Amino acid sequence: GEPIGMKSYKALVTVNATGNNSCEINWSGIFSPVDPETTKQVETAFSNSYQKMHLALENYTLMVP
Repeated sequence: GEPIGMKSYKALVTVNATGNNSCEINWSGIFSPVDPETTKQVETAFSNSYQKMHLALENYTLMVP
């Protein structure tokens, strides 16, 4: 299903190794809001969400032995 307020939404997460114990994570998304007037607000909300998910993954890796 689509997030609330979205006509369409597609997310992509890529993880690329950058060394023996490191990687680069890229989050991106393409969306069409139900109300085109809210495009900037939705972009900001998704950007904040991606940043929080990235931070959560980073914090998780610090706990893994």
